[in-house]
Amino acid sequence: MTAAGTGTGFGTTTWWGFSPALDLQKECLEASLDHVCQSEEGLSELNILLVGSVDGRHVLKTMCQAHRWPQRKINFYIVENNPEVLARQLLFLSLALEPQEKMGLQEKSETFLELLGNSLMRSPTATYLQEKSDIFIRLATDPDFQQCYLPVLDMAGLKFKERDQLEGIFRFWLHPDPQAFPIVRLWDLRVRQYLGTRYDTRNGVSDWDLNMKLHEQGASVINIREYTRWRDTGVAFELREGIYDTPNKTLASGRLLRLNGDRVPARGYWGDIATGPYILFGIETEEQSLLKTINGVPSKSAQEISLHNVTAMFHELAARARYIPPGPDPKGDSVATPVPGDASQPQEQSQLVHAPPSCTARTSTSGSSTSSISPAASCPTSIRTRPTPSPPGPQPWLQGLASSPMVCQVGSIQRGCASSCRKGPEGRATPWRPASWGYRVGRETPPRIVNLLGS
Repeated sequence: MTAAGTGTGFGTTTWWGFSPALDLQKECLEASLDHVCQSEEGLSELNILLVGSVDGRHVLKTMCQAHRWPQRKINFYIVENNPEVLARQLLFLSLALEPQEKMGLQEKSETFLELLGNSLMRSPTATYLQEKSDIFIRLATDPDFQQCYLPVLDMAGLKFKERDQLEGIFRFWLHPDPQAFPIVRLWDLRVRQYLGTRYDTRNGVSDWDLNMKLHEQGASVINIREYTRWRDTGVAFELREGIYDTPNKTLASGRLLRLNGDRVPARGYWGDIATGPYILFGIETEEQSLLKTINGVPSKSAQEISLHNVTAMFHELAARARYIPPGPDPKGDSVATPVPGDASQPQEQSQLVHAPPSCTARTSTSGSSTSSISPAASCPTSIRTRPTPSPPGPQPWLQGLASSPMVCQVGSIQRGCASSCRKGPEGRATPWRPASWGYRVGRETPPRIVNLLGS
């Protein structure tokens, strides 16, 4: 367990765990081999009970790395005491199973991290959450639709009261008004309540908690900049240069408060404000190059490691193969590994491969209820693989420069052509040839080049 702060800082609702995500087949299989039995399909069957796992990180990582182990049927029994936590796990599971044709690997990873640990998110992520909320309402109230839309999930163990609670949560997510959950004000109130008289020195308190608690317990890759940013605003992952201004309503929960002697239900943020979501995917990785240090300081941040781990996890789920991170080619350019079905990759010469999934999940929100699930092996998943695209040939603007009166094929040249062209004979603009790729567009053209091209 890696945590900082006190009980007040943890809050009454836990949104993320305090340990890294585990592949349960790797960690627990040796002790559970005696309990593996044969399923009706003839495969070995493994039943796993998770009580209070909160965010479903162990389920996702075990599912994504199932291809590394002998094929077996895995049943996850999930027990939570909070319906909001179960709703978030349902959202993460649905996001992980999105087809690559609909959502690319990078977009899926960034959306997952925003929903997981950010108090504020971008408008595209909020739009995706509203679309899923509309579907989840039917999923929680219509068992037939649930078996058609998400057959790997069985919610038969839920009581009708718990289904009504889930429906209310999804309707709250669907509500477009950002003032329904003013997370900026609620986060500041939680921080003020937690720090008390130390609020004016909150940056020093964050520095102390990071260095004397998190770093001492093995989370040394978390740097002070990203940790202080999360402690102040609740935004843990700023993966794009976008505007994070939409409240993340998945972090809203309800509790009963006393007002004038009466117990009044209230909705707000009652989660962690001391440790942060970096522990889940940001402090351990199989790619050892991300853990290198320079003069004793980690070269990569917990945000970068989290993005790599989540990307690798979703890649393994789709491709059934280990993720190879992109690296620079001999020319110094970045070479990306093609992802099956990724919308950002070219579509030529695709080959269709069928690979049945081997993991299932079961859910429950109370210790007294259990549930069952249908096998996922009956629903094969189509995976598209593509070869690495060939490098581009010579630039067309260089080939046609001599014959074309105005050539602006490259973006940087196009932006600077207005200030880089000279007037030739009869007042016609004549392009000039930059001395090299490093020549700055818009710079005063040398007279020698003007004389060669102008007259």
